[in-house]
Amino acid sequence: VAWPLAVHNVVGNVVEPRVFASSLNLHPVTVLLALTFWTTVWGMLGALVCVPLTCMLRIVLLNLKSHPYVAPVLSLMEN
Repeated sequence: VAWPLAVHNVVGNVVEPRVFASSLNLHPVTVLLALTFWTTVWGMLGALVCVPLTCMLRIVLLNLKSHPYVAPVLSLMEN
């Protein structure tokens, strides 16, 4: 019983954030914080859509580069 639980925790907390981060150009900590935030806001649905929502936010911010607060936020989100 403990072995599947340990494997699930390692994959969910280490492997997946790194894979998502490298393929979507997001920092792994950003992926984990997005998971925490959207799960708190929307529960299980938030956990399912946290990475797509964060990527959409990043794309919107990339299109708003003229705003003074966009550059610091993007630097925190990206690798």
